[in-house]
Amino acid sequence: MKRPRQTGSTPERKKRSRREEEDRPRVLRLHASFTPPGRKNAADLKDSATFLELLGEARSLRIQKKEDRLRATEEDLRARERHFQKLSDIIEKTIAVHQARKAGAIDGETASRQLREICPDYETQMEVAKFLLPALEEKLSMTEGEWAAKKRNLAAKKQALAEEARELAENLKLIDAREQAHQVLEFLSDRIQAGDERAIADTVSIAEQAITLLLVAEKMHPAATRKVAAWRMHWPILGSREPGWERRAAKRLESLQVGSALEFLHTRFREARGADENYPARQWAKAAVRTVEETLGRWILFDDYWDEFGELVTGGKMVTEKIPEWVTETRLLPAFSAAAASVWGKVIRAMIREQVPQFHDDPDWESQRNTARHTCRDSRGEIQNAILDDIVSALRRIAPLGAVPKSGS
Repeated sequence: MKRPRQTGSTPERKKRSRREEEDRPRVLRLHASFTPPGRKNAADLKDSATFLELLGEARSLRIQKKEDRLRATEEDLRARERHFQKLSDIIEKTIAVHQARKAGAIDGETASRQLREICPDYETQMEVAKFLLPALEEKLSMTEGEWAAKKRNLAAKKQALAEEARELAENLKLIDAREQAHQVLEFLSDRIQAGDERAIADTVSIAEQAITLLLVAEKMHPAATRKVAAWRMHWPILGSREPGWERRAAKRLESLQVGSALEFLHTRFREARGADENYPARQWAKAAVRTVEETLGRWILFDDYWDEFGELVTGGKMVTEKIPEWVTETRLLPAFSAAAASVWGKVIRAMIREQVPQFHDDPDWESQRNTARHTCRDSRGEIQNAILDDIVSALRRIAPLGAVPKSGS
């Protein structure tokens, strides 16, 4: 019996499958996935990667729109400059003719003829008149001092326009450079996923250069660098085999105040007795808080790039996943603290039930299951309630007592 004939070689089928995958709308999940501590799986990592990928595309759309606006403004400025230059030449010659006529150097007929030669078309004549007549009336109504101040003001406006044009040109250069960098990284990403060692090495070299530039920025412009760092949850550093580099890096991050403007999204937990490894409820409570904080962060970014995400949806590149009920409550939460622990506990209970329906079967809760059997309270609901009570109790013990501290852990 003959084997069925295959259509296309394996590499071709893989390419076709990859294209179909690329054409399929990606799912934007507006809540982070909760998984038991230390059990992150490929699906969770892919979910985070997809969110960051779509966020990157939304940012690129915003950059593109800004670039389009800047280029349109640049063209408008150039057109205005060309038009102003043309008019200024005509106006200067026109004023010279009027001054000669006023001084008696030429008669009225000669003045009219020269004016027609300077500005033959009617439309430009009217534009010059609109400019000159108000200016003349304004000058006649002003004192010499007021007129001098007016000229200084006009000179200042011209200088400001020139500075705006220079700043615009620099912004366009920066946008072009950023777009080129994104293209390079996209190319390297494809090569790295294919296992290209040279691409990995090149990416390391680029990362080293980028971090070196940040070190220069820290030395030369510390205030500007700290302002940027305050709105970053992470900051790149160079690791090495040299002993003590971790302490130096931690000191740098502390001096930069990384994430100081985002403290409400990365709470520093209160110290509790004993190692976390010996207290599953504490581990789960911390993981749950981080999941809620990441969810809040996603919504902040989603709201910030609302228009751009909308364009991705209408363009068929993205769909949003159904939002669980606990996420709605998450958006109304106050900052995590001892005073707010009860409110956070209600959301976290609902989140764990929805995200990990069989969480009571997890190996971390063997002790609770044994206790439930001995007390004859071993129904699914009773075990889950007991576990969630332990998690909420741990939540209260790790919540900051007062104001949220600056650094995260």
